[in-house]
Amino acid sequence: MLERPCISWTTACLAVFGLLLFACDKGGEPAEGGGPTEATTAGAAEQPAEQPATTSPAELGREMGRLYIAAMLELKNLVTARPALDELRPQLDETFERNVQLLVSLGYQREALDEAGRAASDSALTRVLWSEAEEQLGGVEWLTEAVNHYRPMDNEVANRISAFNIITQYANFELLRRQAPAEAERLGIPQPPPVESPAPQGTAPAQP
Repeated sequence: MLERPCISWTTACLAVFGLLLFACDKGGEPAEGGGPTEATTAGAAEQPAEQPATTSPAELGREMGRLYIAAMLELKNLVTARPALDELRPQLDETFERNVQLLVSLGYQREALDEAGRAASDSALTRVLWSEAEEQLGGVEWLTEAVNHYRPMDNEVANRISAFNIITQYANFELLRRQAPAEAERLGIPQPPPVESPAPQGTAPAQP
């Protein structure tokens, strides 16, 4: 695994389908969702901010994409001036957790969809990531540069910055449970109902 994350639009889109970019620490260990902090742990007991129910699976996916763009624009504004760590850290944590809660709220709506609805939602999200996000954010070179700038100073802050690029996983509970189980537990994401095993077939009667 590379020491520094490679951040791209491909990564953001593939996260929808289960291929998650992990922000790595200097020892090469993956960080789940940037790692919980005191601020995010304290907020875990709070219920996600309520989002109005969307009108269709496709609109749900588009709303996830819009939240991703909004979160990344907030991050860009925070890191562009390269503020000192003591100034950046609390703003970074608050921005990340606030957007996580919004995405979790949408995730409950996605969770209620059938398989076809989830596929339609994921497809709409991917289209936003490939088109509108790149246009509005002007690429992600600024994100890579910010991660590389803060990594030598504070690995946790660098991981948190990198985690914004995969923040849409918080609206996909299947992916979150698989890729960041500690975050799913912290946020109280319910486990899916167990799949019932088919009843055993009776023994065929002996042939005379």
